[in-house]
Amino acid sequence: MDRADEELKINMNLLEQWIDDITNYQQLSVKTRGTYITDVRNAARIFAKNGIAFTAIRKEHLKIFLSTIKKETKRPEGLSHGRLKGIFSALNSMMEFLLYEEKTLHNPVPPFRKRYMKTYKNNTRTSNRRQVPSTEELGLMIAGIRDHQKKSLHMILAKTGMRRGEAHLLDLKSINLIEGSVMIARTGKRTPTKLPIDKECCDVLHAYLSRLHMFTRNPEVQALFTNRNGNRASENTLYKWVLDDSIKAGLHEEGSDRLDMHKKFTPHHYRHWLTTTLRANGCPERVIRYIRGDSDHNIADRYDHLTWTEIHQEYSSHIRALQDL
Repeated sequence: MDRADEELKINMNLLEQWIDDITNYQQLSVKTRGTYITDVRNAARIFAKNGIAFTAIRKEHLKIFLSTIKKETKRPEGLSHGRLKGIFSALNSMMEFLLYEEKTLHNPVPPFRKRYMKTYKNNTRTSNRRQVPSTEELGLMIAGIRDHQKKSLHMILAKTGMRRGEAHLLDLKSINLIEGSVMIARTGKRTPTKLPIDKECCDVLHAYLSRLHMFTRNPEVQALFTNRNGNRASENTLYKWVLDDSIKAGLHEEGSDRLDMHKKFTPHHYRHWLTTTLRANGCPERVIRYIRGDSDHNIADRYDHLTWTEIHQEYSSHIRALQDL
């Protein structure tokens, strides 16, 4: 067994210990945990190939690692700054674990990120601000969607501002059309939360739910949104649905540069629209923060509890209709 094989064996053993730690003792989302594990497993291979164990990593080794992942990427435009940050965040998690477990005496990742990630970002041209389409533009797009399931997705994203990962986890029982609410499950970014929806959203959801028999659905699947195979639609599937409809409506330009945010429309844009709309119409900031799932603004907020009646009334008073143009 040569040195590279020996170091790979050591790295993979440490990897398994770290995976147990982040899986059982840290509150990472399933998606983040999966990405972290993939990135650190790749790092284990690269460091071992250069004869380096995780416990022996120093700043000069991180330069080799950075150069290697840039060369290995299959993206024509290279790794984005955000992707690089993600990879080094995963590696930092591993090094913090080793430091905590006293398997190493030093974590060189934070100072390395501070020096080189910033430099990389400054060499990238500034992106344009994310567009916030008008209520009329969104209304016309949604009105033109004939598929009741996809229309429901658009409407619930617009009227709640939830993330696509949260929409992906919605079940049929999450919707309460009588009360006018939707229950979001716990995710890495939000505790279980009941959000208000208005009559317009309820009407669109009712039209979809009354036609469930028209959509392929496996009997045991309780997901609100299903794919063509009858299983729970993935986050990527929901993303594609929104993207396809926004392209047809002229709100998303195919092939636009990743930094040209003003030419794009993704599920996250609905979060911007909802926040902008509620704020422009005078909705109290505390209600907006509750709906968005933001943390309390100050200590006083933790003692000044919002009631469901107050949340629903304020929301209903300040949300705008999308199809009643």
